[in-house]
Amino acid sequence: MKRWLSLSCALLMLLSAVASAQDHARVAVTVQSRPDSAMPATETAGARIIVVHWTNSQMHPAMVQDQVATTDKMGTCTLDLLPGVYDLFVSASGLSPYAVKVDVVAGENAPLTITLKAGSMHLRPVN
Repeated sequence: MKRWLSLSCALLMLLSAVASAQDHARVAVTVQSRPDSAMPATETAGARIIVVHWTNSQMHPAMVQDQVATTDKMGTCTLDLLPGVYDLFVSASGLSPYAVKVDVVAGENAPLTITLKAGSMHLRPVN
């Protein structure tokens, strides 16, 4: 009886882990500074990606969650997200920022390549 109970509990935990994994999606982000580059440029290493999740409840958009990710030395990072619509804001030093809307579908592994253009980051004080 104990053996059957232990086996049943283990099976339930395994099934819940599989179901939970299918509720998420993975977005593999590559940030580059040159289009069609075979290898991302080093200036995109450490690029910041702000991820904002929105939901529409009663016809009013509301921010559900936000998080920040940083690319590695190759300009890549992986985001594990729940299904839904996200705004991704990407910035790297010396490059113009970029924003994109992403619709994340459960169980998908989606690649996303973002090309940042050269730009100046000269800020002026606000009066």
